[in-house]
Amino acid sequence: IAHGADRAQAIDRLDAALADTVLFGVDTNLRFLRALLAVPDVRAGAVDTGLIARMPALPARTSAPADVLAAAAALLVHGPANPAACNDAASPLCPFNDAASPLWHLGDGWRIGGAQPRAVLLSVGEGEPVAVSAPPGGVADASITCARADDGHIWVHARGETYELRPWGRRELLERQLANLERPAGSPNPEVRAPMPGTVVAIAVADGDEVMAGTVIATIEAMKMEHPATAMAAGTVRLQVAPGERVSRDQLLARVHPAAPDASGDEGGRG
Repeated sequence: IAHGADRAQAIDRLDAALADTVLFGVDTNLRFLRALLAVPDVRAGAVDTGLIARMPALPARTSAPADVLAAAAALLVHGPANPAACNDAASPLCPFNDAASPLWHLGDGWRIGGAQPRAVLLSVGEGEPVAVSAPPGGVADASITCARADDGHIWVHARGETYELRPWGRRELLERQLANLERPAGSPNPEVRAPMPGTVVAIAVADGDEVMAGTVIATIEAMKMEHPATAMAAGTVRLQVAPGERVSRDQLLARVHPAAPDASGDEGGRG
């Protein structure tokens, strides 16, 4: 709630408060609320019950500014700006939280003759992983806030926007590259992944079933709501999870192998 001398000032103050709100680890509607406040009809007070339905959908984020990527890389390589955060060996803020062998996870780039810069692979949403060099000594910009979640993802808040970045290991990157090699150019993503962390409460298909694009494969229960995960392509489904299983966000639920074209060159046996 904000107030001001007039509606414009109150909205500006409310937008500033939303921009300064830092909440990591969960998806929020902060980005939508700021977009709503920017709608001319909202600023003019000409609102009605159909206004939100008329708003264009927010574009999915697949990239982040260079300083956001650098902050995430610095946290992965150098640890938090405050070393005291790593006093707790189990702290998710500590990138080298394996108390049994901390040196293997230190990752400070030490070499004889001087430390060498280290690059990490990061992606935003469905965007491609990019190599980002970690600035030596971390990021000094106090206006950028970042933390590492329990699932390993890095959350960064900068200039009123929050970004969730996923680090990639070499094994994960290889699996992604191999999957892309098997995927025809321009074809839909064959992977069905969990939209958020939760519990698989239902599997709608059997392993080996033929499915169409849009077919519900599994249902995830999270935050007292059910979230369907659907196939993006037609083909044969191969399940990777079972009912009752706990899954993390972006975990692979199933893979849909596209149908092979028939002898006439048409897919799916169509004449």
